[in-house]
Amino acid sequence: MKIIIASNIYPPEVGGPSHYTKLLNDGFIKKGHQVQVIKFSDLKKFPSGLRHLLYFFRLFKNTIRSDVILSMDTFSVGFPSALVSRILRKKSFVRVGGDFLWEMFVERTKEDILLSEFYISENIKRKNLKERVILILTKWSLKSFSKIIFSTKWQRDIWQEAYNLDISRTYVVKNHFPNKKPLPDNFNSRTKILFAGRNIYLKNLKKLKEIFASGNLNKDIFEVCIDLDQFELHKKIENSRAVIVPSLSEVSPNIILESISLNTPFILTRDTGLYEEFHKFGVFIKPKDIKDIEDKIRYILDENNYKNIMEIFKSSTYNSRSYEEIADDFLNIFNKKL
Repeated sequence: MKIIIASNIYPPEVGGPSHYTKLLNDGFIKKGHQVQVIKFSDLKKFPSGLRHLLYFFRLFKNTIRSDVILSMDTFSVGFPSALVSRILRKKSFVRVGGDFLWEMFVERTKEDILLSEFYISENIKRKNLKERVILILTKWSLKSFSKIIFSTKWQRDIWQEAYNLDISRTYVVKNHFPNKKPLPDNFNSRTKILFAGRNIYLKNLKKLKEIFASGNLNKDIFEVCIDLDQFELHKKIENSRAVIVPSLSEVSPNIILESISLNTPFILTRDTGLYEEFHKFGVFIKPKDIKDIEDKIRYILDENNYKNIMEIFKSSTYNSRSYEEIADDFLNIFNKKL
């Protein structure tokens, strides 16, 4: 197969989507397929609208002799991908890893709106013109894709209702889950509560800073890291007492899966696709409730609680997932009759 991957970002740019696309690309190549990544971020120096048009022509040119288009988001590269696939009558697929419209709405309004509650009529009515256009184009694109691939059933259920999706056209391909490493010798001496991610409103970093600035907790144990590469991030996780992801919502955050594989406990928003699988040994928070967030941090700082969590980590077992296995899942979906 000749596979075109339409991606927003790609290494050396850092971030979960960039890392995922690179390793999925490598997985396809190991299976003997030809892969070309068409990157959208190269065009971000141009104004919105023009860069989408330029991306469409770049994608069109490179897709003519391809077999499959895989889009890594639903709008920035998703809409051009859907348009190209319609014109050229190519098989087209989209991987839904987040929710661009929800992110945009929350960043604009600076309101604590969870992804699970976003698609209600009250919020739909409050969208501005740009957001309404994105909603319309996203609906059109989703109807145009051959298959729609989610990383969690949780988000698929939300989108199935919001976008009236045909369930037979949807699949769930779980994220990469690294092999578990041995428990580090220094885990009893770890003190840092690590936040690593983008500094945007929905990540809820402001509430964390307020908690540690209040004087109720030792501010020296709180560490914030923005835009780390994968190697640096793993070192930080291994040396942290816990990773905290207090976002309003998270679909399937890779940092949590990596933390589990590195035997580092985590504090995660309850509004997530990972809750059902990991609620037995994760600490989950109500992201709108600053007191609950502080209480959960105190919980994991307690030595007895921490000892109990680490005992669960030592005895826990799960099935790891390599990017080669993920590539197989995608290829199986590509080859299903439409």
